[in-house]
Amino acid sequence: MKTLIRNLSTIFFIAIVLGSSSCKKDNDAPASIVGKWYLKSETFRTYVNGQLEDSEETTSSSLNDYIEFKRDGTRVSSDKDEGTQPFTYFINNERTKLTLVDDGDSYTIDIKKLSSRELVLGLEEEFTLDSELHKYVFEITYRK
Repeated sequence: MKTLIRNLSTIFFIAIVLGSSSCKKDNDAPASIVGKWYLKSETFRTYVNGQLEDSEETTSSSLNDYIEFKRDGTRVSSDKDEGTQPFTYFINNERTKLTLVDDGDSYTIDIKKLSSRELVLGLEEEFTLDSELHKYVFEITYRK
């Protein structure tokens, strides 16, 4: 279970490569992911047959844990454990999905919120194990 949580956390961190900023002159302009985003919190919840079984939340105030999205479709993430890592990213036209590409592997994550100051990414996984419905919900929040 710890390995699964660690793997989901890694995938989610990679997915958090979204950054957003909005034009200050035009309040109606959609927020952009471009910019440097700092990790605020990570939440992981486990459900079995619809009942919450476990919930973990980690907060961060470190300026070393960030993700930076660049205009050219590349991104750089940095954390205290893995150092700086470059990736590419794509956002769908509806601005609801973020796809991260790393060494040929791609990960798609839900964009729950994208504003000029906050980016929230989410991932949900459901599967059946021993006749029980399991659901993992992972959410990461970034701030500019």
